[in-house]
Amino acid sequence: MPNESKVDRLEVVLQQIGSESFEAVRAREKRTFASFAGPNEERLVLFGAGALGRLVLQGPQQAGMRPIAFADNNERLWYTELEPDPQNRDAW
Repeated sequence: MPNESKVDRLEVVLQQIGSESFEAVRAREKRTFASFAGPNEERLVLFGAGALGRLVLQGPQQAGMRPIAFADNNERLWYTELEPDPQNRDAW
């Protein structure tokens, strides 16, 4: 469809995403990450060591991944260590 506008294409993509089952979303998420990470899949660095970064960390942990480092532009968090989740110590 050469005359299809970017907005129309985006609408179609969003409708497709909205109609996916949870299982399909999880499978696509894993494929996308594996494709993006390539051979570095086990070498994860998360940006954001604050509350949101700790929340985001739950996703890789549930997938059996452990970040090698956190990066943050908040100088107060530089040279600090994140404590493991006491409810999930095996994840660290």
